[in-house]
Formats: sequence, C-alpha cells, structure tokens
Amino acid sequence: ADDLLKADMLTYPAGASTILATSREHIYRLVTLSLAYRLTGEKKYAAKAEKNLLNACQYPDWGPQHYLDVAEMATAVAIGYDWLYGYLPSEVRRVVQRALRNRALLPAIAEYESATPNWSKRETNWNVVCNTGMVIAALAIAEDEPAMAEKIITEAVADVPICMQYFAP
Repeated sequence: ADDLLKADMLTYPAGASTILATSREHIYRLVTLSLAYRLTGEKKYAAKAEKNLLNACQYPDWGPQHYLDVAEMATAVAIGYDWLYGYLPSEVRRVVQRALRNRALLPAIAEYESATPNWSKRETNWNVVCNTGMVIAALAIAEDEPAMAEKIITEAVADVPICMQYFAP
C-alpha cells in the first residue's frame, strides 16, 4: 500500500484490443489501498484509493468488446466504493454509481435480455467472472438501484450454474 501511494495513475490503454491488464491492476490497487485504509484508518490510503476510483471512472469505457475487462473493472470500482463509502464525498459517490450503472450494469441487463447472449450463459470462466463482477457491482449500489440489483442478482444466480459442471471433481 505504501508503494502504491507513490504510483502514477494508470492510463487508459487506447488502441489496445483489451484493457484486461489495466482492469486487473485496478483491482490490485483498489483492494490494497482500501483495505489499508480500513485496517489502519490512515486517510492517505483512502485519498489515493479515491484518486484511483475517479481515474477508472474517467476512462472512456471499460472495454465492452471484451466483457471480462468490464467485469474486472466493475469489481475493482465496486470494492473501492464499498470499502471507502464513508470516506468518499457525495459527489464522488455519484460519479462511481453512474460509472457502475452505465459501464457495467446496464450492458449486463442488455446481455441478460439478449436472444443471443455472449458471456452470461457460457460454459467457461467468462460466465463466473462476468456474472460475479456484475453481482458485486449491483450489491455496491443496491441501496440506490434496488430494482437493477435484483435483476442482476436474479439473472446471475440462474446463469452461473451453467458452467459449474466444469468445476466438479
């Protein structure tokens, strides 16, 4: 966490076919910094996590052409949002809520309602990673978006078992 205090903000990898590595780095940074804040109470960790949250929310997109990227970014942002909720000013909370809703949850609902789903019903890890990322994001903003959270959770619970057979002994 102390090393991350000195780290530059991540940049959006424009022109890349995927932003998955960037999404995963956001998970690492937001979990590490938010947890350090929760464990120590030192605001320096929360302040740097807040900057990382806003940075991720300012990206032009979260890589919707490769939905694993979106799912992992949503996981990062949702955990940071949840663990820092009491620290974050209301305007930052609104920015994060809007990003989770528009960049992750509304596209997920479109996926669930699609006649030709892409990731939600796959028999691969995409199913688990994407559905759980959407559930984490939905739970993070459930107080403000209860109907959306209910829809996401209901769909994910129905879809995840499709791939679970591959994890059997």
